[in-house]
Amino acid sequence: MRAEHRITAFPVPRLWPSRASGASWLRKFTSTHESGRAALYWALHGLGLPPGTTLWMPSYHCGVEADAARAAAYDVRFFRVGVNFAIDVEDFHRRFVDRPGPVLVIHYFGFPQPDLSTICRFCQDYGCMLIEDCAHALFSCDRTGRELGDLSSLAIFSLRKTLPLVDGGALRASGPARKPALDPLATCAYRIYLKTAVRRAVGARAASAYRSVRWRSDRTRRPVKLDDGGDHQRESYTKPMSRLSEKIATGVDPSEVVKRRRENFHSLDDVLQGTREYRPAWNVLPAGTCPLFLPVWVENREDVMARMMGNGVETFRFGASSPHELDAREFPESTTLREKILCLPIHQDLEYSEIERIGATFRTALNATQGVAAASAV
Repeated sequence: MRAEHRITAFPVPRLWPSRASGASWLRKFTSTHESGRAALYWALHGLGLPPGTTLWMPSYHCGVEADAARAAAYDVRFFRVGVNFAIDVEDFHRRFVDRPGPVLVIHYFGFPQPDLSTICRFCQDYGCMLIEDCAHALFSCDRTGRELGDLSSLAIFSLRKTLPLVDGGALRASGPARKPALDPLATCAYRIYLKTAVRRAVGARAASAYRSVRWRSDRTRRPVKLDDGGDHQRESYTKPMSRLSEKIATGVDPSEVVKRRRENFHSLDDVLQGTREYRPAWNVLPAGTCPLFLPVWVENREDVMARMMGNGVETFRFGASSPHELDAREFPESTTLREKILCLPIHQDLEYSEIERIGATFRTALNATQGVAAASAV
């Protein structure tokens, strides 16, 4: 019997572009970069503020945002986010008024951040820049139809999270913006595209076997460094988005991406209705939202993730291993989010049969972990 293919958490990168749509939606960006992290670095660098300027960002984050800010010589500080993913406005204001500075807000998983107008007003009152982190929210709009990222003067995006690309971030700035000095060619992206093509040609099992042998060989040759976090840790902020990724992105129809993601979100939600312990993070998908995932609350998350991966379904966790330690007593809500939110895939390349498989795999994993927990309690 043929083994079922792996369902990926993000769209699988394409190896060639579709026919370009003509008027590229990429033109709305001030500049494109290798990643959203690099876009944030240049957004902050372009403000021209003195080293040591305070930058405020949410306590619930993945870590690369703080990396980019510290690389741009900012003093990063955090404000509280509730378990509903909303900024705690009172906590933010209390901290902000003592040390005013630029503010980064995150639209989690494509859902608009509530009370953003209030945060924007605080920033205007103190003459500070508001930056919208739309890394999860490409093509998302709020209830009024305004695109996320349009309320502020600076917004950053991670195109590769939503689209089938190996690289791609973007910066959108209203008004004059300092153009970043980027290297002419992003060669790393082409190496990744080549590796992707080879993996598809030889098959998943052969590629996995090769990586296992290569990993053991590397271990015998050199010690593993604890700070070796992979390619993203060695990423240069000076790399542009690759031409190939730009070509592939140009052929994308944003309205079709939004439509497919919303359909898959609703389909998976319907499949999981009636499942014991199914607790979606949002009970309603707002109009205009282009969801990155279907986030759910899960106990024993790591076990559920491992069981789903063992059955060929990738999932995603956000911010679980941020290198920037926060006091759990000061930010207990963020600790809860880091440990218990699991993201189920609903991207535009998934068919309904795959959505059904995701639902069945999730349900099986939940039942298995609950059985283990019950047995342990006896």
